[in-house]
Amino acid sequence: MGDSALVLWVVYILLLALMWAMPSLMRRTLPFGVRIPGSRANEPVIARELRRYRWRLLIAGIASAAFALALANVTRWSGAIIAAPLLLVVVDWVCYFAAHERIMAVKHREQWYEGLRQGAAADTSFRAHPPSYPWGWALPAIGIWVASLVIGIAVYPRLPDTLATHYTLDGVANGWAPKSAGSAFSVVIAAAVVTLIIIGSSLLTFRSRQELDVEHPAASAQQRRVFVRQMAMALCFLAACVNVGMLVVDLMIWNIIAPSSVVARAGLIAPLVGVVGAIVVMVRVGQSGHRIPTDEASEETGLVNRDDDRYWIAGMIYVNRDDPALLVDKRFGIGWTLNFGHPASWVILLVILALALVPAVIPTLSGK
Repeated sequence: MGDSALVLWVVYILLLALMWAMPSLMRRTLPFGVRIPGSRANEPVIARELRRYRWRLLIAGIASAAFALALANVTRWSGAIIAAPLLLVVVDWVCYFAAHERIMAVKHREQWYEGLRQGAAADTSFRAHPPSYPWGWALPAIGIWVASLVIGIAVYPRLPDTLATHYTLDGVANGWAPKSAGSAFSVVIAAAVVTLIIIGSSLLTFRSRQELDVEHPAASAQQRRVFVRQMAMALCFLAACVNVGMLVVDLMIWNIIAPSSVVARAGLIAPLVGVVGAIVVMVRVGQSGHRIPTDEASEETGLVNRDDDRYWIAGMIYVNRDDPALLVDKRFGIGWTLNFGHPASWVILLVILALALVPAVIPTLSGK
């Protein structure tokens, strides 16, 4: 098994483990993206669908891996291994959707919300005194990128006419391009795009809609403040690790460090460390921070979270034209999703797509 394949399988195992654990990281009042009263959290259908989801995911995960290996052996196409994580993502969605639909059906059939007082809660001090953004955690990512830019500018005049622009994990160059600003700084540009997207999105989360639990408003408000900060710290750490990996590639392209298997693998390991670090934080805090301990006493509000399933497509895609919020908490998965009923959401998607294309387009343009 080659190094690239080994890395893909490590990512695959991490992905499968995270998917298996994901239902336990969600709020008890949002099983598989379905809004329910807290008193219904222990309904038999929820426990049954959780077991089914995990068994199906595990069996399908093994089957997907076996299929990818068989395809790679038969076709001798190394890229076939990429099919494993792609298949796993599709399978996970199918397993999730099946559980979502069954819980939703029982919820409606048994009228779980009948006779209950629904409400919403908000921390009015959040806007006036929001948690401070952890800029100290963002500085390493920004500093590493600035360092790569300065180094690149300093060495550019001395670079050879032809540059090695891609390396295998053994440190062997397998991509070449004429010297130009685009070819020499393509990785620097990619790092700028990644840093902008990650840190920019983490800044936006501080303006996301509050997702407080009306049944435990004081505790969830306290958890919310810790949640947005810790998630921002995790994203900044991820950006720094990605930039370290890209800086290693830059130094090989610019002939500052000799390409080798050790150096090339270090450039790949750094982003993986960032991913693992982010996953650890996600597991610890849970969605909306509900796993974070608080010092708030038990609360009895007499209310349940309002049934807003009609705004969610399959509990995954939020569309509400009457909601001014641009970002809302995911219902399945840690983090945030866009309100696709907000016009700005589509603008943001187009901007992200354009930024993602910049590193690929600039070398082509500069080479003409």
